[in-house]
Amino acid sequence: MMVLYVIPPVNRGNRSICKKGVKMMDSKRKVKVGVVGCGGICKGTYMNNMVNTFEIIDVVGCADKIDARAQWMQDHYGVKKMSVEELMNDPEIEVVVNLTYPESHFEISKMAMEHGKSVYCEKMMTPTFEEATILMNLMKEKGVYYTTAPDTFLGA
Repeated sequence: MMVLYVIPPVNRGNRSICKKGVKMMDSKRKVKVGVVGCGGICKGTYMNNMVNTFEIIDVVGCADKIDARAQWMQDHYGVKKMSVEELMNDPEIEVVVNLTYPESHFEISKMAMEHGKSVYCEKMMTPTFEEATILMNLMKEKGVYYTTAPDTFLGA
């Protein structure tokens, strides 16, 4: 099992940089997030936490292969229902929260990074080490961030 950790940023006044000197997001503004996968964990925990608990998150849109799930999020949280393609192509969205089934983690995370978006993925990263390696290489190539869910965080 491969475990990845995100190194905390170093604070430099009004901006943050990571140890390699890559500028990180301004910590004083809301991060624009899109959610892919509006099933049980999203409905039961994630969406409420992202919308009502974490002030730094602005959920811009959500998508699910079962349209009624995304519609429920729009109806209950006011989050715009989108197709996966619309979400990936939305220039406002900076981070994709991947809450799909593990078998879809690779496809959705790869698509997000190919569109220049950072990814927060529910565990597990991917079903295979080979797919995880591809994602890590793509992350470096695209200059985006990738992390997987710890035991609790957005699940508070």
